[in-house]
Amino acid sequence: MARKLRYMLPELPCHVVQRGVNRQHCFLQPQDYAAYLSILAQSLKKYDVKLYAYVLMGNHTHLLLKSSTEQGIPCVMQQLGAAYARYFNLTQDRSGALFEGRYHASLIDSERYLLSCYRYIELNPVRAGMVSSAADYYWSSYQANALGKNISFLSTAPEYLALGQTQAQRCIAYAALCQQETNHEDVQQLRLATQRNKPFGSETFIQQLEKKLQINLSFNLPGRPRKNGVRGL
Repeated sequence: MARKLRYMLPELPCHVVQRGVNRQHCFLQPQDYAAYLSILAQSLKKYDVKLYAYVLMGNHTHLLLKSSTEQGIPCVMQQLGAAYARYFNLTQDRSGALFEGRYHASLIDSERYLLSCYRYIELNPVRAGMVSSAADYYWSSYQANALGKNISFLSTAPEYLALGQTQAQRCIAYAALCQQETNHEDVQQLRLATQRNKPFGSETFIQQLEKKLQINLSFNLPGRPRKNGVRGL
């Protein structure tokens, strides 16, 4: 089976999902989550990549990243995956691959859809039935974006900054946004966009990427017609 191509472009946010091999757990104790975040922070600094949102689940991770270069995000993911696998294998007395060889990546339309991606990532534990509220899940950027915790390696996107004049106002506005009813079709489409390495955004955004990359990037949900004005949502 041919590999699904991934597309990275400078200054465009990218939703990245990496899963454990055969969906096995990558985090078994609190020290594992902390070690992963420490390595992530080092990798972000080394390659000058911004992190807007994240969640660490038991057997996979979601990261919302942005780089000023085309190679920034791939370099972060390569270093992060290799270094954390070494840590995990050493502490668990195991060997071999820990993560699937190919992570999934979806370019995000920052004009309208970026905060939807924030919300999608940070509500993952709620959708999985692990907690009743995103505030109850510690290993997520919700702790900063909605609760105001200082996470030194987390950056703030312009769309998030526009939620209020102060951090307290932004936290309140973002928490209220996360309390809104979930559009399940949008969640499914964002999930499919990431699985297929397709962009998530407006018709105009998709057309601009297609022109730049000279490739067809659209897709539709099975059995559903494409909404007018929206592709890859």
